Amino acid sequence: MFILTGATGTGKTKLSLEFAYKHSFSIINFDSLSFYKDLTVVTAKPSEEDCLRVHHDLINFLNPYEKCNIFKFLHLVKEVKRKSFFVGGSIFYLQALIRKPYQENPIQENFKSFFERIYESIDADTTLSFLSSIDPNFLQKYSKNDHYRIKRAILFFLATNQPYSEQKSSEGEYSQYTIVETVLEKKDHLYFLEKRIDSMIQDGMIEEVADFLKKYPGAVLENTIGV
Repeated sequence: MFILTGATGTGKTKLSLEFAYKHSFSIINFDSLSFYKDLTVVTAKPSEEDCLRVHHDLINFLNPYEKCNIFKFLHLVKEVKRKSFFVGGSIFYLQALIRKPYQENPIQENFKSFFERIYESIDADTTLSFLSSIDPNFLQKYSKNDHYRIKRAILFFLATNQPYSEQKSSEGEYSQYTIVETVLEKKDHLYFLEKRIDSMIQDGMIEEVADFLKKYPGAVLENTIGV
């Protein structure tokens, strides 16, 4: 398995398109924002012309009210039958490819939603105190600001009566892989990011986001950093 990754604005898209076209590959996207429809400029997705030139999977397959998780992602990856390689910058999904994900919480979605509301209403100190009582090693492995894993750890304990931090990770679906990371010097990266942002604004990024928020009030992406 070949994976091309890197920070935003380091040339992943251009390099991946050139490589895929030259070697007759298709591309499996793992940039999480590109999963969603109706955001093109702000997510810097490959253009329609690029997608005609090189086939892409896992782009524009979710509506803005849908959620994705690693289990859905891996299921969709397995359905791809073309000769492909992976391109993206969402480390969460990259780790899912190379490490076996922890078991999914066997808790109904309505309970998860109820728990989310409770979680938001409780102060951080109380939450961390409770988490420390059920999973003393959690904060040695994860940040106290990692709210995603904090919520997941509590839900996992409620479902299994086992500490989240004691789960054992193992090899994922792809035990053999090569990862190539695109990297720029900091000053060059900042220069290209500034040029890219200017270009995105000219291409209608602000208007696109404003239209998106009007069209999809309360959408999953409203809380995404950068959107």
